[in-house]
Amino acid sequence: MRLNDHGRRRCVSGRSGVLVGVLVAIVTVTGAGFAAPAETSAPAAPSASAARAETSAAGSAPSGQSRAPVETSASPVPTPTSPPAPATTVAPTELQSAECYFTADPTLPDNSTGVAFGYKEGEGYDNTVSVDSYLDACHQSLVRGNKITEADPVTACVLVDGRVGVFPGIDDTCAAMGLPVALRMASAPIQTAQQHTT
Repeated sequence: MRLNDHGRRRCVSGRSGVLVGVLVAIVTVTGAGFAAPAETSAPAAPSASAARAETSAAGSAPSGQSRAPVETSASPVPTPTSPPAPATTVAPTELQSAECYFTADPTLPDNSTGVAFGYKEGEGYDNTVSVDSYLDACHQSLVRGNKITEADPVTACVLVDGRVGVFPGIDDTCAAMGLPVALRMASAPIQTAQQHTT
């Protein structure tokens, strides 16, 4: 059977369409086999909890190893305070009279009263006066004047004029005023009235 020109063109056109379809299919399959690799995404930033965990792990020492010593600022070393100077004890140079002070301050006016022992004639009298004698006499005088109570202690110091000064307090009271403690066993004979005037 013979085909006219119009039929031959339709046959060629049909075969061309088939070939084009086959080529498209081959290109599609080939492209699918060689697909471009997917882009690698950047690593995500660690979360706050992960960062804290890493910090904690970095701060702890591995098992079996001691942690490195941490340097700290040196604490100031306190300067030791020198103990107070011990009170010196001396014998008074004047025992014919003494001062009984109301408070531990020999510089205050009207802060004391004087006391003295008189010479007694006759046998049986020990006309000797001592630091202890003035301690007892001043203690009684201060109690009577309501300056101290019976339970309050008194102490005897040596004043700048060499006499005995009795103050409320203990021996450290003398050192606090810059005065030496009077030697309690120091004593002297009581002078007679004639001896006082000569």
